[in-house]
Amino acid sequence: MRTFGIEIEMVGKTRSMIAKAVAGVVGGGKVEHVVDEEDDSLTREDVHAANGAVWRIEDDDSLCAPEQLRAELVSPVLTTADLGTLKNIVATAAATGARTNPYCGVHVHIGAQDATVEDVCRFIDVMIKEEPKLVKDFNCSPRRLRSFAKPMSPNFIRSFKRRRPKTQEDLERLWYGRPAAPGQRGDRYHKSRYRGLNLQSYFFRFTIEFRYFDSSLDQNRIEAYVRRCLDIANKAGLP
Repeated sequence: MRTFGIEIEMVGKTRSMIAKAVAGVVGGGKVEHVVDEEDDSLTREDVHAANGAVWRIEDDDSLCAPEQLRAELVSPVLTTADLGTLKNIVATAAATGARTNPYCGVHVHIGAQDATVEDVCRFIDVMIKEEPKLVKDFNCSPRRLRSFAKPMSPNFIRSFKRRRPKTQEDLERLWYGRPAAPGQRGDRYHKSRYRGLNLQSYFFRFTIEFRYFDSSLDQNRIEAYVRRCLDIANKAGLP
């Protein structure tokens, strides 16, 4: 079954307020304030749903808002059966008065736990054609495309076509421009992640991440983002 996850950035309301709103949607609704074990200045709100899933509301210092008024909603692993719940959560977050600004984005992760190198290559094949259409159809911000979600470069596409990866090492060389250094694969925040199509996420946690989208608290737009990413995964034949 195709799985996905989503991260939705917003500003204007506290993480605690947004967590309480989410709790009212997911049932069970226990909200846990969590302090990071390695850095006690980092905290988040975990919302425990009745089905055992956890929705997280985290801080994100890239959102250009006061610390107490910035939030990133991070979903658990979802399937299309959960889209109704996701849409209700987005609508409820919007009802708190939360909003987005030009620094806020939406990231969609497609599960790729069982994907082989060739599966990822087929994904890239499809994205070479689909990326320009996706950017146009969703009117993705030029600012975002210059910084946090750069499109595939002509050099990347040429390198991919000239020497299609056959092994994990080949794929890493394509992505990093050289063999992966120790720790690169496991580095969630590696600088290479700032691509619209983020394969660092594949090396780190076996998801393929779409970072192109401007944030929104319009539930129908969020659904459209997710369905477009799932459609691309289906076209690529991702397992």
